[in-house]
Amino acid sequence: MSNQNHIETKPQSTIGASQSARELVDKKELRALMTRKNGPGLMFLTGHLGLIAFTAYLISISPGGWQTSFIMFVHGVFIVHLFAPLHECSHSTAFKSKWVNDIVYWGCSLALGLSPLHFKLQHINHHTYTQDVDYDPQMITIGETFWGYVYYASAIPRSEEHTSELQSRRNLV
Repeated sequence: MSNQNHIETKPQSTIGASQSARELVDKKELRALMTRKNGPGLMFLTGHLGLIAFTAYLISISPGGWQTSFIMFVHGVFIVHLFAPLHECSHSTAFKSKWVNDIVYWGCSLALGLSPLHFKLQHINHHTYTQDVDYDPQMITIGETFWGYVYYASAIPRSEEHTSELQSRRNLV
């Protein structure tokens, strides 16, 4: 029995998606948009860091209570969004100069408590094995349910992994 209503669709490839973008944007305009510069990114980063500094100042002068909690939440949102420049700088796409990408990458990594080298290696594996549940280190299947996500976000799996790694090293000695 065949299903006549079933229409097979192929997922659009990256090449197909980029070809669509070229059809929407003039080639000359696209080239101008893709030209890397240091200035705009540094201005945006300065604004971002300014917001982090400003919310830190507001926390320091806040009277406590719900106001402090709210300001701390906003401050945390600004901090966690340092992941965006970290990610782009890991690809060296945020700035024209490689050294600026490297400095911002390392600064954002350390501010977020991430090991810059570990993230870079893990991210290379992510791009090598994208969406492969067995090999993509950024496929977090445990987070597919609400309680699985809560468990993952608690950092317990990471601490269990670290503890078992220390145990195996101890057994080698």
